[in-house]
Amino acid sequence: MVERLLLYGSVAGFGWLTLLTVYYALLRKRRAVLSMFASFAVAAMVTVWTAVVFLAVAAVSYVLFGTPSMSWSTLAVVVVAAYVVSVAELTLFFVFNQWTVRRLVRRYRGLADPELTERLKSRVDVDSLAHEFEMGEVEVLVVDDIEANAHTMVVARPSLFSPKLGKEVLVVKRPLVDVLDDEELEAVLAHEFAHIEELDARFRPYFEVLARVYFFDPLVGATRRYVRRVQEYGADDRAVEVTDAPEALARALVKVAEYETDEGRRFEVKERAERLAESR
Repeated sequence: MVERLLLYGSVAGFGWLTLLTVYYALLRKRRAVLSMFASFAVAAMVTVWTAVVFLAVAAVSYVLFGTPSMSWSTLAVVVVAAYVVSVAELTLFFVFNQWTVRRLVRRYRGLADPELTERLKSRVDVDSLAHEFEMGEVEVLVVDDIEANAHTMVVARPSLFSPKLGKEVLVVKRPLVDVLDDEELEAVLAHEFAHIEELDARFRPYFEVLARVYFFDPLVGATRRYVRRVQEYGADDRAVEVTDAPEALARALVKVAEYETDEGRRFEVKERAERLAESR
């Protein structure tokens, strides 16, 4: 009975994820579809590691106590159980991420500076720029912070009737408003709107957390880096398509890199700037 429930639960979970992938494909969210395939791959890796742990425990139990009997049916149950545990683990990561996002959104709302927000909107027609992208309403928060970046977060609101399945929040840090000129600022906002359009924020935290938990698995880390690169390059290309200003986005990235303390992130930002400069 337990084996059957585990099997049915696994099939139902896999079926739901497959339907979600088809749904994103119908919405023409190419990066979201790619991220879903990457999610399947990572889920398979996590299942393998969980199965290895289960089999190791079963082997030790068999050597010490003679149970359980090591048969093909036992192996099948272990693999299915590993998959179910992996799905539960990934669900827990999602719940934890949403708890963190909600805390961050509350914090940023408290830090939001109305004067900075007005400065931003007086320099860039945010509403007109947003209409160039296929997305719903976005909450824009300009906060007084020392970091020079902007990023999007999604507050999940599961609903069968909402294609977005959440509310997008765009956080812009003060140095961007102070350092970038109008054209550069518009290019950065276009880049972030491109992330929102392709639902990138729904997947990035998932891969970032898993890469830290499974730091010993190079495939998980490689998947995270691949998805991140595809998302950033895709958002850059879409921003250039809308603004027709690759030079502005490249200049903005160079300025942002000067504020970046993480050497890996700084290299990534400069690499993107060079790519845009070469595409002119």
